[in-house]
Amino acid sequence: MANEHIDAIILADLKDVMEADFNRLITIYFEDVSLRLEALHQSLLTHDLAALCKTAHSLKGSSSNIGAPRLAELLQKMEDMAKQGTLQDETLLLQKIQDECQLVRVELMQWMQSA
Repeated sequence: MANEHIDAIILADLKDVMEADFNRLITIYFEDVSLRLEALHQSLLTHDLAALCKTAHSLKGSSSNIGAPRLAELLQKMEDMAKQGTLQDETLLLQKIQDECQLVRVELMQWMQSA
């Protein structure tokens, strides 16, 4: 399965390990992404850099584990900005993160359907 936003090798390995629980794992990831995107948005609104850093870091880790390297890279940028206290074009970056989440979701849904 050729994907642009998902590392097929990582996801195939995860699917092999998780077996029957694979779809459940992806569903939990979707729920987590929704909550964390909202948390990123709120952290930006309130300029809570510590919360922004923590949320970006956490979502970066789970996205990396699920095989979403582009999303993890965008989240690393958000985390770095929060650590440095230099929010620049943060709204644009958040939009890129949200867009990438949607693309990842589409590809993960395809993987779930093939499970």
